[in-house]
Order: sequence, then C-alpha cells, then structure tokens
Amino acid sequence: MRLSVSITALFIGTFICVAAVPFPKLSADYQKAMLPLLKKFCLNCHSTEEQEGELDLERFSSLESVRKAPKVWVKVVEMMEDGEMPPKKEAQLSTAERKRFLGWIGDYLDAEALANAGDPGRVVLRRLSNAEYTYTIQDLTRVKLTPAREFPVDGAAGEGFMNVGDAMAMSPALVQKYLDAAKEVASHAVLTPKGIRFSLGTSRRDWADELLFKIRTIYARHTSGTGATDEVYAWDPGALDRAMNTSGRVDLKPYIAALMIHRDRLRKDPAIAATVAREAKLNPKYFQKLTGLLVADKPSLLLRRVRDDLRTGDPAEAPRIAADIAQWQGRLWSFGQVGQIGREGRPDAWMNAVNPQSLQQELQLKIPSDAKGEISVFLAAGDG
Repeated sequence: MRLSVSITALFIGTFICVAAVPFPKLSADYQKAMLPLLKKFCLNCHSTEEQEGELDLERFSSLESVRKAPKVWVKVVEMMEDGEMPPKKEAQLSTAERKRFLGWIGDYLDAEALANAGDPGRVVLRRLSNAEYTYTIQDLTRVKLTPAREFPVDGAAGEGFMNVGDAMAMSPALVQKYLDAAKEVASHAVLTPKGIRFSLGTSRRDWADELLFKIRTIYARHTSGTGATDEVYAWDPGALDRAMNTSGRVDLKPYIAALMIHRDRLRKDPAIAATVAREAKLNPKYFQKLTGLLVADKPSLLLRRVRDDLRTGDPAEAPRIAADIAQWQGRLWSFGQVGQIGREGRPDAWMNAVNPQSLQQELQLKIPSDAKGEISVFLAAGDG
C-alpha cells in the first residue's frame, strides 16, 4: 500500500511539473483577471500607502514584479485559506472569484517551482571552523601543527553550533590570518627526493634532529626492549631532547635480574635462554650472550667477578652489578653519539676500544711551605 501511494504521489508530482502553465499565459491572465480582483478586494488594506501587516500588493503591477517575491504569494494563500483575507468586515470574493484567484496563484507557484527546480536558494559562504581547520592540517601533514591559534574565536549560531554557515564570518583580517597560517604550514614542508614530508621544525637543523631521533629510536627499541615509536617526535617535541641523551647502550639491570632469578634453570639447560628472555620481555639474542657468561667455566679475570655475582648474588643487587659493569665500560670503551657515526671528524664505529694502560704518568705533588730537610714520597700501585 505504501509503495502504491509513493508511486502515485511521484506520478502526480511529475504531472504537475510537466503541466505547469507557461509564463506568457500567466502574464496575460494576471493582467486580465488578477489585477481587477486585487484592486477590488485587496488594495484597500494592502496598498503602497496603507501596507497593513507590512504587506504591499499594489507594487505587483505585472508578472515580472510578482516573480521577484514569490514568498509573498505563499503568504497570501495561507491568509486566504485561514479566513484572514479579506477581513470579515470587507467585501468578500464570490466562490468563482475565489477559485479563480487561488487557482492563478497556484498555477504561478507551480511554474515558479519548475523554473527554479534544482536551485537550493541562497548558499552562504562557508569555511571550516578553527577546530576543523586545525585537525584537517594535522591529518594532512601528520604533524601536530596549530595554524589557527591566532584566529579569532568562532561564534555560535542560534542553534548553538560553531560550524553553521551563518556563523562562519569571514572578514578581511581573517583572510590575512589564513594566508599567514598557510605560509607557516608551508615552512614545515621538507623537500625530499621522493616527494614532500612535513616536520615539526622549520630549519634544516630541526629536520636533521628529527631523523637522528628516529635513528636513536631504533637503537632504543633493540636495546632497552621498549623504546619510543617513530611518530613520537612529530607529536611530542620534548621527546627529541630525551632521545638525544641516549647512547644506545643496553639497560643491563633487567637482564642481570632475570639471569639471577632463573640461574638454576639456565645453568642446567642454557638452551632455554630465548624462552626465558621472551617471558621477561627482553632481547633474546642479547640475553643468550649473557647466559654464556653465567655458565662459563673459565671467563676472563675481568668477567669472573661478574659471573660469580650472577651465580651467588641476590636479584636485588642487579643495580649494583650493572653500575660496576658501567664503570668498566667507561674505562675500556668509548661510545660515539648515535647518528654521528661515520661523519667527518667522527668515529667510524659506535664502540671503540680504549687501552687503559699507559707507559708513563706525570705526577705532581705540592710541597708544604713549612717542609724542611729531606722529603719522602711514597707511590702505591694496585690491580684494576
């Protein structure tokens, strides 16, 4: 039933549009039939001089003038159907006159609707709200830029929303701010052999630091086991400063603690090192290396103390053991800055061995001012 009604309504609507009276006939009928009726029943109250209810019908002397204000005629029909026009104290239209009067208005409104079919009417100039503009730029550039921070606050329309077209004012000053914002966004563009990317920085140094951060992030991910993601720098400027201070060295404390907790299992079966590492969320390859020290029978003199601590110490001592190892690392190795390796004047490798031995050493001793006679100096030496 609903389908048949819809088809019927569609057919009737199509028939009305196709059968609309042409404007030349409407114009002739207006002059012949409508104007006499307007003068007889309407202009006493709605002339240019009277304009009761702010309605002036005298200005409609031709169809051309009628077409300039179709809403007026919609209002006339409503008032006549409600019995407000003509007023009861005034002369009334006969049934034939009323039918002819409303019939012409209906024909005209149908013709006007057909002539303007597809026209949405007044279209306001709409722009993005400040929030929409900011989020759009961030989505396009994948960088947390804030181009609308200097824009005036968006006003809210009568509905309370800030993205309604009528509330999207656009002043010459705001146009200039949009141009300035566009220039600022463009300053973050980085030209590369593969195209354009955007950076949080605007200088070549900023762009280089961003790439160094990503390199350090890779080192951090494969050493400490967690590390930041490649996108952190783009959304957190402070992350760059933190990453610049990392050297890529492994945080030994969780590795040492895991070795001491599972030392009995590992000494019995070193092959389970990878499984233990995954359980402890550590790097399996590096954990296997350290397991080799735990089970070694004859390690070097330097590593023997570390092995003995791993075999007999308490897991709570892991920070102390890691600190001892770090001291020896500082004596025996130099670590280059991640991201600087291979550059001119920089080391070719990240870790470079340092020989702690020296063939000579200059010693200076301040002699007390009150010293008299022969002075004895004693020199004591020990092992590493």
